[in-house]
Amino acid sequence: MRVRTHPSLLYVALLVFGSLGIAAAAQDELDGWKPGRAADGPGYAYRVYSKQTEGEGFVRYRVRGTIEAPAERLPASVRVIVLDPAFVPDGQSRRVLVDAPGEFVVYTRIDLPPLFSDRDIVSRGVPSFHASRGAHRIDWQSFEHPEAPPVDGVIRIRRAAGAWEFTQLDERTSHVDYQTHIDLGGSLPGWLIQPLMASTVAQNFEDLARLALNRRTAALD
Repeated sequence: MRVRTHPSLLYVALLVFGSLGIAAAAQDELDGWKPGRAADGPGYAYRVYSKQTEGEGFVRYRVRGTIEAPAERLPASVRVIVLDPAFVPDGQSRRVLVDAPGEFVVYTRIDLPPLFSDRDIVSRGVPSFHASRGAHRIDWQSFEHPEAPPVDGVIRIRRAAGAWEFTQLDERTSHVDYQTHIDLGGSLPGWLIQPLMASTVAQNFEDLARLALNRRTAALD
């Protein structure tokens, strides 16, 4: 087992952007969501939200923002981050089980420090288009696959899901709404997990924004 710094350990491969005023949506549009970090960069902006539902042992996270790239191209950037070995975070190993137009399935193992059991997860992503809203989506959730059975001594993450949704605001900019939750199980303390997970979803958003912007720039060259 390799010992890693905590932020990279929890940078789970969840299947695993503008004007800041748009990114920081009005609170009445996000009933029950607590606003957190807001940030912007070249061509993107976002705000992180969180909430915990009574009876659930995990916190749900949401990121809303804008990115200067076409909505129809953003799902392809999500797939690159999930499937390309170059994007595997430190402290993780990843194996693609299915890579098809209608779905992708990935096995991820996360190495944790010696005090905690390692985690693993099989996640399945499904792209879709909703014509009534003009929304391109990728929904993902924890999944079981015969090519990735549970491993002795490793805690299998079975309660995890999320969705990316992309809609076009104008010819230049897309709105992005990402929601996710993950129950890591075991004895990981909430005081450690919650701030790191909030940082992780923000980093996921920024990574996607930078990749999409780079791909857009390359397409224009």
